[in-house]
Amino acid sequence: MFPRFLYVFCFFLSVLFLCLHPLSENQFGTQSDEGYYYSYSKTISQNGVGSFHNLIHWYASSEQARKHPNPFRVGYLLLTSTLFKFFGPSYSLLGMVSLISFLIFLGVCFYFARKHFGIDVALMFVLLLSASPLMLGMSRRGLVDSSNNLLWGLAVWLFLDFLDKGSLFKYLLFLMSFFLCLVFKEISIVLLPFFIIFSFWGRHAYGIKISNGQIMGIILWPLLALGCMYGIVLGGWSDLGVLATSLFKTHYQSANPYALYYSSGPWYRYIVDFILLSPVTTLLCIGYVFYLFLNPPANWKKTYFLCYFIIVYSLLSSFQHSKVVRFAINLDMVMCLFSVFMVFELFRRLESQQREKWLLFALVIIFAVNFKSFLNIFYFPSLLDPISANLLSLQWFIPMSRF
Repeated sequence: MFPRFLYVFCFFLSVLFLCLHPLSENQFGTQSDEGYYYSYSKTISQNGVGSFHNLIHWYASSEQARKHPNPFRVGYLLLTSTLFKFFGPSYSLLGMVSLISFLIFLGVCFYFARKHFGIDVALMFVLLLSASPLMLGMSRRGLVDSSNNLLWGLAVWLFLDFLDKGSLFKYLLFLMSFFLCLVFKEISIVLLPFFIIFSFWGRHAYGIKISNGQIMGIILWPLLALGCMYGIVLGGWSDLGVLATSLFKTHYQSANPYALYYSSGPWYRYIVDFILLSPVTTLLCIGYVFYLFLNPPANWKKTYFLCYFIIVYSLLSSFQHSKVVRFAINLDMVMCLFSVFMVFELFRRLESQQREKWLLFALVIIFAVNFKSFLNIFYFPSLLDPISANLLSLQWFIPMSRF
């Protein structure tokens, strides 16, 4: 009982610290992505959903605007604009959305991890998540990433739950969560190949019961609902072409210097950034990935998360100007889970009492190292964007840069 109590105690220390130390209004980046989310939300709250049409055309015609988030993240902007309508526009409210999203995410992960892997794994897993430097950092900012992390995590766990139980209700819950991912951020489309590939692979390799109709439903129903929602919000689909053209120009024809210098790079850039953020967790995860390849698990649920990590990582790293680690924030969920499994494997041959002591010692040390990294990278310098240049300078690998 004592190890469980200590895990819970450390977890609540992290959450309490986070809740008691939000960013003040003047610490948000008014000229950065946060400023654009604030401006979009304020405009929609004051002028209604008809503002999307004007915002999209303004975004398409402004080269400066195309360096920042597009105004087509309808789910997130409808949420924040509604809150602005009731509580008044403020950057702190955007930060509160991120914080609440992170706290719900921790609850979701604990519930499903306990359900599929047991209480001890769930406690250790959530302990590491509660000290993830990247997740803690994004939970204080006025960006979409923390909310997107919640929705990705929910969709991935619900899909696992559906494959495990096969009920229609769980299937519908999963489809709804995937739809929300798509309306919050367009890059969520990278989840679709994973869902399709693992559906066929799981059916072939593990005898998972999923029909061709259900697989086709994963493709059709969320995209159909997405099209209907866009049509309702925009009053038609003509603006989709305008936005698609502007996004294509931004990413493939005339990418801005910031994207070229700071958001591109080799496929392994995410790994480098994760090592700079949480070195122990990253190395343990890499070790466990190799362990799974050498010792294929009997439990298909571990293979599920391995496939998720590999497929989504590969797709994200293939994009030309998306090499920013916060875009891959949900992969940190898998890294924390695999770190717990790796620590279990390291002490598996010890006697029960000794193993319990070493697990407790190892997990608390990792928690402390990661939380210190959060303080040094995000809390004290108030870092907004964890691009490689900023992370390298904060870790003293290169001269300090402005961020």
